[in-house]
Amino acid sequence: MDGDIAESGRVKRRLAEIGERIVVGKEEDAGEVLLCEGEGWSFRQSIARLEASAGDGSKCIYLHAAGSDSAVGSPVRGERGEAIVL
Repeated sequence: MDGDIAESGRVKRRLAEIGERIVVGKEEDAGEVLLCEGEGWSFRQSIARLEASAGDGSKCIYLHAAGSDSAVGSPVRGERGEAIVL
């Protein structure tokens, strides 16, 4: 997880409540990456991270907007993605 600190904290707490995903400390240990937009992290920064990623399906990158209760992403560019309801 990366992005806005306050929003990342809110999302981590919500994911723990749901219990469907485990948040790990290091990105290299993660199968998915969730980028949280907020006052301290813009969508522009999230898009830059997304464009720099391999886009080969090795990791699904999700985008989350501050104050929303969802995140969306896809492991491979140009293919159908999925949504996480928080």
